[in-house]
Amino acid sequence: MTAPGTGTSQTPDPAGVDRELAVTVVIPTVGRDTLLAAVRSAAGQTRRPAKIVVVVDGSDGSGLPAAVRDEPLVDVMVTGGGAGPAGTRMRGARQAAGDLVAFLDDDDEWLPDKLERQVAAYRAARRGARLPLVSCPVLVVDGAGAVLDVAPRRTMRAPGEDVAEFLFRRSPRRDSGFGMGSSTLLCDRELLRVVPWDEARTLHEDWEWVIRAARHPEVRVVMLPEPLVRYLSHPPGTSASQPRGGWRRSQEFAESTVRSPRARGDFLLCVTALMALSEGSRGAALGVARRAAVHARPGPAAWVLFVAHLAAPRRGGTALGRLRGTLRRPGPRGARGHLGTPAR
Repeated sequence: MTAPGTGTSQTPDPAGVDRELAVTVVIPTVGRDTLLAAVRSAAGQTRRPAKIVVVVDGSDGSGLPAAVRDEPLVDVMVTGGGAGPAGTRMRGARQAAGDLVAFLDDDDEWLPDKLERQVAAYRAARRGARLPLVSCPVLVVDGAGAVLDVAPRRTMRAPGEDVAEFLFRRSPRRDSGFGMGSSTLLCDRELLRVVPWDEARTLHEDWEWVIRAARHPEVRVVMLPEPLVRYLSHPPGTSASQPRGGWRRSQEFAESTVRSPRARGDFLLCVTALMALSEGSRGAALGVARRAAVHARPGPAAWVLFVAHLAAPRRGGTALGRLRGTLRRPGPRGARGHLGTPAR
């Protein structure tokens, strides 16, 4: 049935997909055993995606679970290896069907209404911006699925708030807790053409892209208040995205990307220096702190956090392990639970 004068069909799409704003989900993978749960969380959305592109950054995809290959929405791509996290995502995005792209890491999961809520936010934001970029908080979970935290603990104050300030500035009264990781992001495919991911970057590539995209005059960053992603927190040194010596790349990211002296200084103390400590390099951590003091302007909360964790290894455990312990506060009422796969 066609509405008079519109030329557009009013018949519901039998597949449950709004063709005007069809969403392609891009899942880069290196073969983690959590991939199937990630795929099922995308396929089980209340607003079904048009397609799920699983991009294997390896020589072949023969090791993928049969259940992933058998999912009707899944297309599998193979990079041949060496594409890296940003390059893998961009290759998947180029295969998008429709206008919107949402990214999901292979060790994270979406809550069932993530796409529904973000597409609605995208529609609303389009009234004032051509290229909205939509994010949301996450439930930080451990390997057993228990909720450790919600991050960030606040949303952006206003559409014009500086993204790097929001992400990295530390405050004893209003700690942002970081945020805007790749699994939270939904955007127009056109934005990825205008502002592509830096495919040479292998660490903090999602933050770098969000900060750079937010500076485009036609982009508006929108952050929903509800956590819509279950984000798996890896023990220090076990994440593929944090290779040994990664603190050097983290320092380069801060000094080349984060313009605000306060946000840059806080990031160097609370992320880069703690990465060095987690590798057992106390000297490197102190060197990062010196650079922060000389070339940036870290705030008191960042210094307190850094000094506390500088002493942590002597009391046992790693610096980032101690940091994780300080963040093990209960989530919002009803949030504590186990990592589950939404029903399809």
